[in-house]
Amino acid sequence: MQGLGGPEEDRRGGFERGGWAMPHLDSETADLTSQVYQRADAFLFGRRTYEVFAGSWGAIEDMKTHPIGEALPRRPTDPVQ
Repeated sequence: MQGLGGPEEDRRGGFERGGWAMPHLDSETADLTSQVYQRADAFLFGRRTYEVFAGSWGAIEDMKTHPIGEALPRRPTDPVQ
């Protein structure tokens, strides 16, 4: 997956679908995703994803109380180069 947001997000390298996931996110999927993040022992991100997430951890007020925002700073992370 490349880009979670809108369909025009991050189309570098000829990627045609951009941010295709968010329009399909419903409450059931959001709950499952939050549970997965809470149960994870660690996170492995690609370099660009790591850079995007690292810039928001603890900096966005709404994210501090979101299950994913709570999980990220409490687990080891490792960016893939």
